[in-house]
Amino acid sequence: TLTHMGLAPNGNRVLAPSTVELMRTNVLEGKAMETFVQRAGARLAGYGYGLGVRTMMDPGIGASLSPVGEFGWDGAKLCHLIADPTNELSVFHAEHLGNFHELVQPRLRNVIYACISRL
Repeated sequence: TLTHMGLAPNGNRVLAPSTVELMRTNVLEGKAMETFVQRAGARLAGYGYGLGVRTMMDPGIGASLSPVGEFGWDGAKLCHLIADPTNELSVFHAEHLGNFHELVQPRLRNVIYACISRL
């Protein structure tokens, strides 16, 4: 089962589990999905977009080690958030590198997942 769906580390509820599920459910289809895939590029291959966050739909498309339902957000200057309720994993990474998202983010994600798969 998924745990920590909207709970802060101190146990306080921040979001209802149903809200987290809505956030990580792809809402794009048709032309909107085509446009997202075209603009997102290789680093977001396999992702769709939920309510404010990217959400993994097909890890095989992007050669990703993350599971379906992993979600997160990408910000300016290489800020990157991974939230994975299935593996109880949260990662925040930030560097001031400019436009190196395509290079760093997919590799960082797969290094992290390769490490936890060996635990």
